Amino acid sequence: MILAGVHFVQVLIKAIAVDIIPEKEQVTVFTNIGALLGVGFTLGPVIGGHLYAAHGDFFYIVVIVNTLYLACLGAVALLPETQTSAKPTKPKSGVIQNIQQINWTLIWDVFLVKMASELAFSFWRSTLIILMREVFDIPTKSLGYFIGYNSVLMVLSNIFMPFIQRNLYPDDQNGTNKLLKLSLLLQGVAFALMAVSKSFSAFVILCTPLIFGKVLLDTVWMKILLNRIKDEDKGVIIGASDSIVPLSGFISPITVGAVVEVSSLGASCYLPLLALAVSVPIINKLGN
Repeated sequence: MILAGVHFVQVLIKAIAVDIIPEKEQVTVFTNIGALLGVGFTLGPVIGGHLYAAHGDFFYIVVIVNTLYLACLGAVALLPETQTSAKPTKPKSGVIQNIQQINWTLIWDVFLVKMASELAFSFWRSTLIILMREVFDIPTKSLGYFIGYNSVLMVLSNIFMPFIQRNLYPDDQNGTNKLLKLSLLLQGVAFALMAVSKSFSAFVILCTPLIFGKVLLDTVWMKILLNRIKDEDKGVIIGASDSIVPLSGFISPITVGAVVEVSSLGASCYLPLLALAVSVPIINKLGN
């Protein structure tokens, strides 16, 4: 429960960003937030892997983690108070009532694509951990380096994403849809090759198109979502969208474990492709 509470500080930051950042700059700001998160994901596994390898327990890791959580909660007090310039069109109401007043029929397909992408990535991550332990026999320190390498790719992808969006299909009215298809293609090819690969080196190489495709989808997805919703609904909807990540993180280990138990570890490697396939029928109308 405590971890979940601290996690939702990220949701709070995004909700505040919607209120204080001009609309044209919001996608870029969310991309920068993703890059900063990637920095944390880079340093965390590397430092944690070294500490565990050096001391053989989690004591120092727990101390550092709790210190950072306390610093995070203290930093919440520094967040600016937000004021909306638009006149309220309806009286203030409770959270449940706010959620009920949102026209979810306008964005259900956008959420479905996001859920499919996050499930695919979570399935891959859950399967990869088992593969590293049981097939590739990767030590803890090396596992930390590998996770850090993925995070570096995430940071670099987020940094270059605004440049890519400005220069790839800039004058094409269907450019957003083409970027979505490109992101799914990159992820799908990477997942397919990983499913049949027997080499850890191949996994490392295929992480590049996979991470780039994931960041590209997240960026384009956020742009589509912000264009579809009203300003007064952005805080609630962005908060709801951030719940997709922990939800997929809850579903994926259970599903992967069940597939491995019933079938085999190899069968679980195809779960990411199955999850991505859910979004294929509706991807054509997104971004048009």
